[in-house]
Amino acid sequence: MSWAPEVSNINDIPLPAIAPMEPEKVESIEELFLIGQHIEQYRHATYNPLDYYNEALRRTPGDIRCNNAIGLWFLRNGMFEKAEGHFMRAIQTMSKYNSNPINGEPLFNLGLALKYLGRNEEAYDKFYKSTWNSSFKNAGFYHIAQLDLMNGKPDRALQHIEESLNKNYSDHKARHLKIIVLRKLNRYEEALQIARESLELDHFNFGALYEYYLLTGKSKDLDNFSHLIRGNIHNYIEYSLDYAMAGLFGDAMELMDHGIKNSESNYPIAYYYMGWFAHLAGKKETSEEWFKKARQQKPDYCFPHKIESAIALEVAICLDPSDARAYYYLGNLWYNARQYDKATKYWEKAIQYDQKFPTPFRNLALSYFNKSRNKEKALITMEKAFQLDKSDSRVFMELCQLYKLVNKDLIFRLKFFENHAELVEERDDLYLELVMLQNNLGNHQIAFDLLKRRKFKPWEGGEGKVINQYITSLIELSKECMLDGDYPKAIALLHQSRVFPVNLGEDRLFDTRDSEIDFWLGTAYRIAGNEKNASVHFIKASKGLGELGITMFYDDQPPEDLFYKGLALKALDNHDKSEEIFQNLISYGKKHINDHIKIDYFAISLPDLSIWDKDLDLHNHIHCRYITGLGLTGSGLIQDAENEYDIVLNLDKNHQGAIIHRIMIQQKSLFI
Repeated sequence: MSWAPEVSNINDIPLPAIAPMEPEKVESIEELFLIGQHIEQYRHATYNPLDYYNEALRRTPGDIRCNNAIGLWFLRNGMFEKAEGHFMRAIQTMSKYNSNPINGEPLFNLGLALKYLGRNEEAYDKFYKSTWNSSFKNAGFYHIAQLDLMNGKPDRALQHIEESLNKNYSDHKARHLKIIVLRKLNRYEEALQIARESLELDHFNFGALYEYYLLTGKSKDLDNFSHLIRGNIHNYIEYSLDYAMAGLFGDAMELMDHGIKNSESNYPIAYYYMGWFAHLAGKKETSEEWFKKARQQKPDYCFPHKIESAIALEVAICLDPSDARAYYYLGNLWYNARQYDKATKYWEKAIQYDQKFPTPFRNLALSYFNKSRNKEKALITMEKAFQLDKSDSRVFMELCQLYKLVNKDLIFRLKFFENHAELVEERDDLYLELVMLQNNLGNHQIAFDLLKRRKFKPWEGGEGKVINQYITSLIELSKECMLDGDYPKAIALLHQSRVFPVNLGEDRLFDTRDSEIDFWLGTAYRIAGNEKNASVHFIKASKGLGELGITMFYDDQPPEDLFYKGLALKALDNHDKSEEIFQNLISYGKKHINDHIKIDYFAISLPDLSIWDKDLDLHNHIHCRYITGLGLTGSGLIQDAENEYDIVLNLDKNHQGAIIHRIMIQQKSLFI
């Protein structure tokens, strides 16, 4: 072995990425298309590509690329009629001056939409037209060959699949189809030769492997195929659909039957596909039998995600309108495709025909709350979901979060936790929520003891939360000690709050400021008569940063840092600077209270597991009132501060900052 270093190149630092403007502010159609394409490519969590494409079409309704892009979005999400309309508009524009346009993509995509709509003759024509463009010869002729087979014309299918392979020799789907066509023409030796060649190119071409078995009829070839495909039912589904889309429903059923027998789990959608294939083959009784079996399979770990799944499930509902499971699966599929009204309708049908299946109730709660903004219906259906299965800690956690979001009383929530203690123990997020409840109810020793006896593991959306409750419980316990006159213990607890035990599962964030801890250490030392140490900690607390924001993310600076910096400056007799900080808090809160809030384009981690969509404007309103309350507290305007905290707690009973600082006002001997 040898290695030589590459020539060192010192490149310019690239420009930083920038967030796109709102669609209406983007200047050009070109840029609107590119932004939409970028959002789609990276599957942005909060930005919608359709907003940009639609803005482009508002300005130029016939734009080719944006019509094609929207059509593709609708096609991928099962809205074939809408997709057809946009592809037709793109084709009208591109064919206005040229009946043989250079770009065949909208024609090919229209062919796909028409094929899914069952309009095969029209689809055939569009696929053929798309092959005028070199880029779509391979894919266009592949679909044409499939339709030829479906129409019982294997000779023409062979001609067209060879055209496809002339454009892309190593296309494994096209090779699979050619083997099928040769087998249907009884040209077995040629089919075997193509199968061998295809397997030389790709040992895991499952279609060629299966055809090789069909051509030899040898059990060892079937065993080899079954071994390599690993019993993965999704692989069987993919290749059985290739047969079905060519009208070979018997072959599709035979392959899927192998999959069902060899799969490690009984995947319900595979049974629905079997019913659909039998229906397409005109086997009514067989179709009904498979659909009945599909309804009987456990729905665990089953999520339909393919366009063909929707078609199969719709056929099942047509044959049996009381098939609750088919409605449930379709609801999942349409919700994932952002067809929220349609998803809600299907889930409502699911619970109409099956009152004992909890998951549709849970899903309906999400739809009612997040999309319909109907809190009452969301709460009723979520409670029903939990009542149907009280062993599901995930559903319990989601119900607890919903109770928190609809502002249920703290005592009610604590009792709910205590009544289901075994579920709380199953999840770190539930356990920590119990800790927070105990802290918010003033039971700080209980909260601290709970933290000590559990080993936490980091989780997405939980960053910083465990150590925050750890610090909160110790600071509040230290304040109780100060009020009782036990200053040494108070000081020891505050120092302890800087040291995070291993069981908490995380450490402090980089460059974390400890303004609050240092302020209370300064206070404890001062009351104990140790002015030297008091000054040291007040000075440390006064060095905190001075920027304010909405604090959407776990690493944003909390407003308390600035508040305790102000109190520390006040303790150091720097009244002008401290008052400036408090006035800044008040000014910020009043200025931004009516801001419209949107999640940042580059956001990578939200502070909570995203289950229920929060009203960000309400969150900002509460936050600004809280900030105003902090500023008023620091300025000594106690009654006004209490009023702000009361408003906050009326809107959010669980707001820990407002709870702590409202109580702090009553302990004003410690800081004023």
